[in-house]
Amino acid sequence: MATEWPIKRLDRPDKRAWLVILARSDGLFRFEVEAEMEDAGYAYAGIAEASGLYASAGDAEREARRIVPWLRDPPAKAASV
Repeated sequence: MATEWPIKRLDRPDKRAWLVILARSDGLFRFEVEAEMEDAGYAYAGIAEASGLYASAGDAEREARRIVPWLRDPPAKAASV
């Protein structure tokens, strides 16, 4: 099983959701959209969407920008991870 680590994070303007680009030990990349969620009165951060695998971090980010609406407009702010 491949090990993963975050290499880039893009925050939604309201900071209630964010995208994380992950590098994998097998040389591939993927992304996850994480968001604040609530269930039975309990708040937590959970994975709202997860991608497949990509050959580069750039490919993963391009696909995320294509399918995640809040990444298209307005531009998300990048943060170091």
